[in-house]
Order: sequence, then C-alpha cells, then structure tokens
Amino acid sequence: MADAGRPDLDERRRSRRPGRIQAEIVRVLTEGVACGELSPDVGIDSLAVSILAIRQGTHVLARLRGSQEPFRQAGRGIAQLLALASPREDSAQAAPASLAD
Repeated sequence: MADAGRPDLDERRRSRRPGRIQAEIVRVLTEGVACGELSPDVGIDSLAVSILAIRQGTHVLARLRGSQEPFRQAGRGIAQLLALASPREDSAQAAPASLAD
C-alpha cells in the first residue's frame, strides 16, 4: 500500500468515518437545541442519521453525474429540514405532509 506509514492520511481517513461524522452531527444538533435554535422536541439521532444519509447519497449522485449540483441541492434540502426542526412562533404550524410521514 503506497500510503503505509503516513499517519496524517490514516488520521484523515478515520476522521471521515460515518460513525465519527454522525457523532459530530449529533453534537452540533445538541448545541442547536441547547441554544434554542432547534426545537427541544427534535429527534436528534434520527435527524443526524438523515443528514448523514443525505451526505453519503450526495457523494454517489455527484460522482454519477459528474457534477457538483447534487451538493447544492442537498445543502438546500438539509437547510429545509433544519428549518422544520426550528422552534415555531406559531405552534399551529405543522410540517408539510410529505415530510411529516
């Protein structure tokens, strides 16, 4: 293996593992709840898995299409998910039916 003995590459690979990335997403979402940016009712673990799945799928789509557009679209989609997880001024508002399932 050409990279043997390169601890910097080994560390980068370890830091990109899905379990580690998911833990970081959970940490950030937990901070969001603590700061009041996200609703305390949000399912942090479920949302973290969803964000990670979007990220992983985006890599596949971008490679297949040879385009960065999937990253832009995924970023907008994640922003929409986070907006739905934000505290609501009007508690009567509900998530769109397509996202509430």
